[in-house]
Amino acid sequence: MKALETDITEHEHKMKMLTEKVVQNETQSRCNNLRLFGVDETTQPEDSEKLFKEILHRKMGIALDDRAIARAHRPRKRNPTTNDRMSKSHPQTIIVKLEHYMIFSQRTKIKETGLCIEEYCPLAIDTQMCRLYPIIKAADALKMKMEQCRTR
Repeated sequence: MKALETDITEHEHKMKMLTEKVVQNETQSRCNNLRLFGVDETTQPEDSEKLFKEILHRKMGIALDDRAIARAHRPRKRNPTTNDRMSKSHPQTIIVKLEHYMIFSQRTKIKETGLCIEEYCPLAIDTQMCRLYPIIKAADALKMKMEQCRTR
């Protein structure tokens, strides 16, 4: 029985290590990927790459050359028969794979436009970030209170 327990423990450890490696590889492969939220969808086929370039130029003042984007697309077509509230009220994101990482540092320029740009992370990372966000927000608020106390 002890041998089986040891075997199970070893396999669980290996599975955890492999899962971490998969997340690491997925994160690395997505390091130049961005998601653009808030861009209305049209019924006509769209050129997501051209649309992304136009938005960057018009809203952020960033002009990209033809080689800057490896690929841009919306993730999937929606099924109009589904009863998904999100699918009806929010347009699909545009996922963009950049050849080099330069736009993300300037994403604050787009905040007032109603659009949002964020990194396209694996689900495991997104889940961890969602858990940590309230903690980081509370720490930032505490830091601000401490700074206010120092200035008094």
